[in-house]
Amino acid sequence: MKYMPYLLLILGMVCTAIGFLWLAGYGVILYAAPLLKDVLDITFETSKWMLLITIFTISSGICLSFYIVSKATEGNYTPFLSSAVICSGFSLSLQLFRMIVNGFSWVGIELLGEAGRVRIMTAASAGILLFTCFFFVTTLVILREEFIKR
Repeated sequence: MKYMPYLLLILGMVCTAIGFLWLAGYGVILYAAPLLKDVLDITFETSKWMLLITIFTISSGICLSFYIVSKATEGNYTPFLSSAVICSGFSLSLQLFRMIVNGFSWVGIELLGEAGRVRIMTAASAGILLFTCFFFVTTLVILREEFIKR
């Protein structure tokens, strides 16, 4: 399919943008935490797990974008694609680990403590997991196809 590189480049950019949005949201929450604690009596907690998942998501999107650019310029694209698969795999495994430890609303529990056990946080956790799973499977299939071509 001749439009596939463009779709993959868009997917890489979307993954990177989603990662940066998560990072910005995390930063705003931590910056506004003292104000929200005084006004709404809600305590936000720092989460190294959420930060790691965000960093892996950003790096996997960047690596997929570099893979497309490197392949278009006929460079060595295998390290970029392999890095995208590894980073998205780490992100997926960390999410599954946190889901096993904290339950399906792990995002809310990571940021709000036990007050985060609400239905919307369960939906957010499921959405993040589905997106990461889709990205991981997509990059894994692309890696498999590249190795079959060689």
